[in-house]
Amino acid sequence: MTAPLDRRSYLGVLLASATAGCSGWGEGVSTPPSEPLTRGHIVAIGRDLETTIVEPNDSEAPVQDALDTVAESGGRVCLPPGVVRDRGPIRPYRNTGIYGYGMNVSVLQITRSNTDGIRFDRSPRASRVQLDGFELRGPGREADSGVAIHFCDSDADPVSDPADFSLGRLYCWAWNNTVYRVDEGVGPFQCRHDFLRMDDCDAGDERALIEWRSSYGPANWFGTVVAYPSADRSEADSVLLHQRGGEIAIGDITTGTTTGRLVDTRNGHLRVGRLHYEPVGQRSVPRSLVRIGPNGTARVDDVLVLRGDEPVGHVSAHDVLETIGADPDREPQPVESIMQPAPDAIDAESDLSDVLARLSTSDVDRLPVTNGDAELVGVVTESDVIAAASNVVSEPRAATVGGPEPVTEAEENAIGGAGQTAVERTMSEDADVTSEEFSNQSVCESCGILSPDLQVVNGQSICPDCRDV
Repeated sequence: MTAPLDRRSYLGVLLASATAGCSGWGEGVSTPPSEPLTRGHIVAIGRDLETTIVEPNDSEAPVQDALDTVAESGGRVCLPPGVVRDRGPIRPYRNTGIYGYGMNVSVLQITRSNTDGIRFDRSPRASRVQLDGFELRGPGREADSGVAIHFCDSDADPVSDPADFSLGRLYCWAWNNTVYRVDEGVGPFQCRHDFLRMDDCDAGDERALIEWRSSYGPANWFGTVVAYPSADRSEADSVLLHQRGGEIAIGDITTGTTTGRLVDTRNGHLRVGRLHYEPVGQRSVPRSLVRIGPNGTARVDDVLVLRGDEPVGHVSAHDVLETIGADPDREPQPVESIMQPAPDAIDAESDLSDVLARLSTSDVDRLPVTNGDAELVGVVTESDVIAAASNVVSEPRAATVGGPEPVTEAEENAIGGAGQTAVERTMSEDADVTSEEFSNQSVCESCGILSPDLQVVNGQSICPDCRDV
């Protein structure tokens, strides 16, 4: 059991409960009592408001024991700060959730080798399950493990496929297997994953860190995926995503170390927004970064290539397709042979007009963004700036790349008059630049970039790059 906390730590836990997963208790579910949690106990609360306290040292499967107490009514299990060990697998019921106090605060470790972490194999299938605010740890970097999150085929009727699975912020560490797998015969749908991070996981002997083997599964979304795998066990690079069906949208991917191929997809629908790629210590050079098979659609907007923390280039879908089309049977070649030089970064506090000026006078549609310490913090695209400018017009704020800051009435009067938006002020200060450089450009209806050369294709105004693809 985790040792009792001192007064300062106790107050910190109380504060964390207001912002972490344990505070997200829906209507009809009370807030967990803090004292048992600070003493290392697990707290389960059902929809009937009955509270069960589970002592982790009294069982080899304390988390499963806690879930069992809310199996009929539904409810939530709250993990304490510290490490809770469970032999696994943990099999959630419908309308249940597991919550911690933060990814670096609450740890759920699966102790038994070759055993899954969170396993969905019940019949009927478990829907509306929630995981948030903890680390899901494997049995160890040197141990054989199962799959961290595993959707299994239980021979149930397809209409009972798991739906509305919600993953808030989850950190997976030390899994020598696939981290997230959907088997053939099961099709999760309408599942939302806000933030999934995978460190020191080795899927070199598997298909990928994330495997969607099923041919079915619509409307699934991942916000941010971060992966820094290890190759210590398999001595092979890990593919990031293997997809054989379903519909997956991913906002941002950041990956490095021994990641090999980034995407291997066919028979499904895939959309990836931004991808940061910083390989270190790879065991081999991947034949391709993105492999797209038949009978499906896939789009990766852009890949940013880093050397250490320094952006050294970027690869677009157009670059990859152009290379493959020129020589489909080519020998494997490094990414740097086809990547375009990375444009100079822009500071996160730069004004939106500076970003627009840079983008309009160059042949790139996105810029790396750095903070005051010259650390890469993101990428800004033409679409981002256009959307931000639209928001600023409707709500007066100071427009910067790093995010809007409220403008006081005194500041507005000092800058150029109350009621004048940040965009209007910026445009008036540099009217010659903005009026000339943007007047002959319009937005591509496929990718959203500004382009002076749009043509109508299948009823849409398309830029040259999208017409080539």
